[in-house]
Amino acid sequence: MHLFGKTVIDEEKFFVQTSKLRNAIPEDVRRADRVTRDSEKIVLNAKQDAQRIATEARQEADRIIKEASERSDQMVSEHEVSIQAEERAQQIVQAAEEHAGEVHQSADGYAHDILNRLDRFVQRVNESLEEGRRAMEERAAPPSE
Repeated sequence: MHLFGKTVIDEEKFFVQTSKLRNAIPEDVRRADRVTRDSEKIVLNAKQDAQRIATEARQEADRIIKEASERSDQMVSEHEVSIQAEERAQQIVQAAEEHAGEVHQSADGYAHDILNRLDRFVQRVNESLEEGRRAMEERAAPPSE
C-alpha cells in the first residue's frame, strides 16, 4: 500500500517473510562463514610457521657463525682453518636464508591457493543469495494483469 509517497508494509508479514528467507539460506552460507574463519586461521598459522622457521634458521645460522668465530679465535695461528670456517659459516647462512625464503614462498603459495578457493566459494554463495533475492522479489511482486 502506498501512502504519501511511502510504502507501508505489514510488519507481521515482513517478519514471516524474513524468517522464511533466513531459513531458506543454504547451509553453504554458514559453511562459508566457517571456511572464512578457518582460512584466515590457516593463512595466519602458515605465515607464523614461515616466520618461526625463518627465525629459527637465522638463530641457527647466528649460533653457527658464533661457534665458527670462537673456533677461529682459538686457531689464530692456523690462518687457513679460520678462512675455511668463515667460508663454511657463510655457506650455512646462505643455505639457511635460501631455505627460509623457500619456506616463506611456499607459505605464501599455500595462502594464495586457500584465498583463491575461498573466493570461488564466496562467489557461489553470492550467486545463491542473488537467486534467493530474485525469488523473493518475484513472490512479492503483484501479479501482472
